[in-house]
Amino acid sequence: PTEAKQAGDNPFQVVLWRSLRHGPRLTDLLQTWIHFFTKGEVAIPSGEDEQISMLIECLRRWRCLLILDDAEGILHEVNTTGGKVQRYAGYNELFRRIAISSHQSCLLCITDEQFRRMEQLMQSDGSSVRAMRLRPLSSMASQLLLRRQGITASDSVLAQAACHYAGQPLALLEAAHT
Repeated sequence: PTEAKQAGDNPFQVVLWRSLRHGPRLTDLLQTWIHFFTKGEVAIPSGEDEQISMLIECLRRWRCLLILDDAEGILHEVNTTGGKVQRYAGYNELFRRIAISSHQSCLLCITDEQFRRMEQLMQSDGSSVRAMRLRPLSSMASQLLLRRQGITASDSVLAQAACHYAGQPLALLEAAHT
């Protein structure tokens, strides 16, 4: 599900977060976001292209931070050839249109893997697309994160967990809450 927060001291008016872990259809994502912006008072077109255009209009009106987490959920399908490529091909168009359009918002894609389409967009003339590589947490920081989540285990068990989850904060948090 999409999570929305009204920004307090944040430079963004709205922050919308959505996990792509289970590969949601683009039209489902777009409809959810457009419905949020329009408060359900506007008919949402059925075509992806029209929905992308409507979303970009929203990004022009409001300063938004759109976060697509676990983007590898669609990357495997978009970056390879196979039967499911069509299902996720619209995401490439969404990324391209957001990258080349004039608006006051930001799209943040979080993934553990290289994102070939974003690399292509970054190489375009005058591109506003950027990539930042985040390093995993150290073993000590991973253990501290787990302890702050209420995990009471020996240092060696926490070190094993840190190693198993490769210092990935989200994976560590999920493990702590399961």
